[in-house]
Amino acid sequence: VQGLTPNQPTTVTLQFSLIGIPPSPNTGSLTQAAVDILVSNPALGMVNNLMPPIVGTVSSGLITIEYTATDNTEGTQVITAIITLPDPADKFPGTAPSIPLSERQLTAQIFINQTVGTQCFEDSGGGGGGGSDTISVSPPQNTTGTPSTVNLQVNVKNPDGNNIQGRQVCCEFLIPTNPASSILAVGSANECANTDINGNSFYDVMIAAGIAAQQVSTVSCCSIPGNTGPPCPVNALASTSTITVTP
Repeated sequence: VQGLTPNQPTTVTLQFSLIGIPPSPNTGSLTQAAVDILVSNPALGMVNNLMPPIVGTVSSGLITIEYTATDNTEGTQVITAIITLPDPADKFPGTAPSIPLSERQLTAQIFINQTVGTQCFEDSGGGGGGGSDTISVSPPQNTTGTPSTVNLQVNVKNPDGNNIQGRQVCCEFLIPTNPASSILAVGSANECANTDINGNSFYDVMIAAGIAAQQVSTVSCCSIPGNTGPPCPVNALASTSTITVTP
């Protein structure tokens, strides 16, 4: 979670993919798998559900949580998912042996490098109203079936609300899909394009084939005079949008 906007909470969706573990509502049943989420530093942020369910199928399971970063905090956050499989002795009393807890637990981790960005960039002209330029990205998108293409539009305005022409905007994945998808600016050979007379630039997000379960990815588009492309600088003007992919 890089370049967080000061004084504005940032929430990202995190997912753990599972194979070979049956879906579980995580209701505390001794005969189903249970999930516990641990946060290494609660001062940096928290998740919305410390005991999320396992959804999907045995061959393609998914644990989904949302992480909200605390305003103006920096550091490394580690999100740990502990999956506890049921004890055979509980599922089949009197016929199956008990297996120690340490042999029934699986652990997965997500590391978040959390930094705070500052919106410092040169005045783009068009008036003396003061303040900062603004950037906006298309609202959250949904796509069904892979491979597929999702279209994003970005708009950049100066402090007076006038569109900025010729500002380079680059887009990248903050949370990628698995397998990885790609982004290409319309009319460009890479992820960057200059805004048109209406302050807009356009991007094709090419969703990869082979995505087995629903995923939510996050795309960040940034603008700063003179930037050369992803990754977006920490002090870049940026905005994000999510893409929900359903196979």
